[in-house]
Amino acid sequence: MIPEVNTIEDLLKAVKAPINPIEVEIDADTFYNSLVYGKEMRNRYSILQLLWDLGLLEKYSREVVNYFFKEQLIKKVSLPDKEKNILKKVKCFILDMDGTFYLGNRIIDGSLSFLESVKNRGKCFYFFTNNSSRNAKYYQEQLKKMGCVVEEKDILTSNQVIIKYITENQKGRQVYLVGNDYLKEDFESAGIKPVDDNPNLVVVGFDTTLAYQQVSKACHYIRNGVPFFAVNPDFNCPTEKGFIPDCGSICAMITASTGVNPVFFGKPTHHTLQYILDRTGLREQDIAYIGDRLYTDIAMGKDNQMNTILVLSGETRKEDLALSKIKPDLIFESLKEVKLALDKLY
Repeated sequence: MIPEVNTIEDLLKAVKAPINPIEVEIDADTFYNSLVYGKEMRNRYSILQLLWDLGLLEKYSREVVNYFFKEQLIKKVSLPDKEKNILKKVKCFILDMDGTFYLGNRIIDGSLSFLESVKNRGKCFYFFTNNSSRNAKYYQEQLKKMGCVVEEKDILTSNQVIIKYITENQKGRQVYLVGNDYLKEDFESAGIKPVDDNPNLVVVGFDTTLAYQQVSKACHYIRNGVPFFAVNPDFNCPTEKGFIPDCGSICAMITASTGVNPVFFGKPTHHTLQYILDRTGLREQDIAYIGDRLYTDIAMGKDNQMNTILVLSGETRKEDLALSKIKPDLIFESLKEVKLALDKLY
């Protein structure tokens, strides 16, 4: 009689043997191919050959891959005890906006009740967005229209991060700015008036009014040695209708033309980490960053003690986790699920 799966797993664990291909650095595609072509390895009629003859091998191979690289990976990350320890010790949640709290003009189900639960537990929260096509004042009004009333001071943006750096470290610099009117408004409010000619610095944001002439001019200045700064590294911005190119995509075009990579200031840079610590007055381990993107939101916890929580309501899908070296501390389907986990603690 063949032992149950759980029995085999327990035996392997007892001798500290791997039970998941992820543990021996086998990627999903290689694992899938090993199942589909494994029937050719020996001259005998195996279960793999039987499934092939029945036309079911590819279907069941995909299911096995999903089991190990999706469901099991999430179970491995989000353990009940781990959830309790992190959620209980956290004093402040930093929330991404696009794809985490809302999509387009629609608040994601459960987001508002999450905020209420945070307040009821005596914890605090701030919003943080990398989206440099708008500013904090705009987001405050946008949230209000969707039924979420917060103060402007509770909204942190990548605009604020780069402006703080420039005012403290590049004071008096003439800036050629590629960005929407909201970004320009933030710069001017901070005493940095953008110029068209003879800049000392090129700054690129998420510009939804982008014109070829702007890009060409930015490339000219950068090619001639002017430093290249970028507000945020996101390649795509999630909307209700799908993804649209973000600041990272605009910068990639400029880099392709000039050969110069920008210095980024939004998530997940140390500039943003320090900005959050300064605004909250808390330690890294007291904060949990919640977001939907591995390479910006979850990467905020890399090489520091900040906790990270991935929600699957935006850009990242379960299958992306298996191929990424960036891993969250916890994974939930949405803020609604985080709220339910918080409620269980009290």
